[in-house]
Amino acid sequence: DPIAPPAYPPGYPLFLSMIYRWWGLNLQAMKAANIGLFLLSLVVIFAMARRELGSHAALIVLPIIGFNPTFWEFKDQILSDMLFVLLTYASLFFVSRARDPQQPRWRQGMQALLGGAMMLLACKTRSLGFVLPAIVIVTDLLRFRRQLWLTVLCLLPVVAFLAVQPDALRYEAAYRHQLRPLDLQWTLMNAEHYTKELRNLWRNDYSGIIMRALFLSMNGLALAGYIARIRRGITYYE
Repeated sequence: DPIAPPAYPPGYPLFLSMIYRWWGLNLQAMKAANIGLFLLSLVVIFAMARRELGSHAALIVLPIIGFNPTFWEFKDQILSDMLFVLLTYASLFFVSRARDPQQPRWRQGMQALLGGAMMLLACKTRSLGFVLPAIVIVTDLLRFRRQLWLTVLCLLPVVAFLAVQPDALRYEAAYRHQLRPLDLQWTLMNAEHYTKELRNLWRNDYSGIIMRALFLSMNGLALAGYIARIRRGITYYE
């Protein structure tokens, strides 16, 4: 499968073990936990959008994600995606808030550490989470060179864990099979599959034309917004 890795870290099974501890092998309880994760993700995404775009834009973003049929399908599946979404956006939210210069330094430091802890949990949920430390490093070097002490605090939980458990890197290479340099066929196949995955966000049971129109229009707006944000100054979200 060019999309999914052959193995996953143990974060999500550990989360499910807490459900199993209290309710046993109850699939409905595990599905309910996933729904709870999705609702918490919406709270974090709304807070992030309100901080970055304003309240009116956040109120538009929330139903677009919250009522998307693709996300609703996760309520009937026991997968790590919702936990990973929650931890990813929570880590970026707290790391971004830590950069607010109007806060006391101790609060900035606590938010940086909290963002780093969420980052570590995201890494232990999906191997792709190791993109998050790279995002922090690149963004801070480009924009926040005078506050690199916050960068150190953000990365501290991940670095400390790897220092204690260096064998963990074995599991974080799960996506390595997708990185085949100078393999044009593999690159094109990945591009095709990821494009289909993005298109499926607008899948419906009525019209393929509507799905394609939504895909093109929404991705066009997303691209325009991305370019506008880059011009204003790169942040962790870009």
